[in-house]
Amino acid sequence: MPFRFGNVVATEGAHHFLDLEVRIDSERANGLSMVGIAPMWFLKDPDLPLTEQNERLLEVFDAACEHARALDAEPTVFEFWYGLYERQREWAVDTEHPPLLWGYGVSMVEQALVDAFCRHRGITFAEGIRTGAFGVEPGRIYPELEGESVPTYLPEEPVREAAVRHTVGLSDPLWGDEADTGELDDGLPSHSKSTSNATASITSRSNSRPTRHATPSASPESARSSRRVRSIRIAVRSTRTNSTRAFGPSRTSGSATPQTRTSPP
Repeated sequence: MPFRFGNVVATEGAHHFLDLEVRIDSERANGLSMVGIAPMWFLKDPDLPLTEQNERLLEVFDAACEHARALDAEPTVFEFWYGLYERQREWAVDTEHPPLLWGYGVSMVEQALVDAFCRHRGITFAEGIRTGAFGVEPGRIYPELEGESVPTYLPEEPVREAAVRHTVGLSDPLWGDEADTGELDDGLPSHSKSTSNATASITSRSNSRPTRHATPSASPESARSSRRVRSIRIAVRSTRTNSTRAFGPSRTSGSATPQTRTSPP
C-alpha cells in the first residue's frame, strides 16, 4: 500500500543500519539502530534527483560515525550526544545540508548509543530516562529549562496504550469504491472508512477483554548503576554501517543505491 506525503508516493523503501561498539566502564558494549532512507522527506527540492538525495543521506550518516569515533570519552550518554551534535553542526556549516538532514545522522548514532548503554546496564529505556541514567540536562539544550528534570514530566510508569492515528493525504481514498485494491490482498485497511472500522473493532475488543501488563521495575543493581553514572567513560570504538532494501539483499554503505521508488500522486 503506497505511503503518500507531499508530492511523493513511496511504494518501497531502503533502511540504513548502524552497528556501534562502545566502551562503558572499560567494558565493550554493542548497540544497533536503523533509520529509513526517505525521498523528499529531508530535502524538499523537487528537481533534486533521487540518487543524489540518497547520497546526501549516506553522507550525513558517514559523517556522524566519523565524528563519533573522533570524540573523546564522556561521562554520560547525554554528554557524548551533545558533543556529537555540536561536531556535526559545525561540519554541516560548509555543506548544503539543512538541520533536519544532518541531525538525522546524529539521531542514528544516538539511538545505537542508547541501545548499547541499556544493554550494558541491563535496563530498559523507560528505566534509564526515569532514573537519570543517561544524564540528560535539559538546560543545555534550552536555557529556560535550566534545573528541570525529565522524569518530572513523565508518568510514574510507562504507558501501555497508544492512540491510533491515520493521516489522510489529499489524494487518499476515503471510501471503498475509491480505493484501488487490485494489488492488495493482505486483509488490512486500504481506505479511511475501513481504517475507522478496524480501529473501532480493536477498541471494542480491548475494552471487553482488558489485559494486565507487568510493569518492569529497576533492579537494585541497575539502580546502583544509575547512581554511579558520573563515574563511567563512554567512547565509540568502531562503527559499521549497512544499507539494505526492505526485504531485499544487503549492500555496503559505500556502494548503496537504495531502491526507493517515487511517483507523482
